[in-house]
Amino acid sequence: MHDIHLEIVSAILKSMAHPIRLKILYLLLDKELNTGEILAEIPTTNPNLSQHLNVLRDYGLITSRRDRSFVLNSLADSRIQKILIDLKQMFQPNQ
Repeated sequence: MHDIHLEIVSAILKSMAHPIRLKILYLLLDKELNTGEILAEIPTTNPNLSQHLNVLRDYGLITSRRDRSFVLNSLADSRIQKILIDLKQMFQPNQ
């Protein structure tokens, strides 16, 4: 793998590594959610959540679209979905 690709992959993984951002990604794994729905699941403030959503958007991990007065968020790429599923399978305790 070329150095530039390593830098890109490293930046994406860093953007996913924060617990709040990782939880946001897992919440979006199954469905599109508005900011209020995400906030209901994550114990943080609205401004803090907005910052985390911006990081995920800036790195191309999520997309947002406006639907009336709501901003709906979803995963931007099926490759991110695959990474999340693989991580969950690897690290989720056996039930």
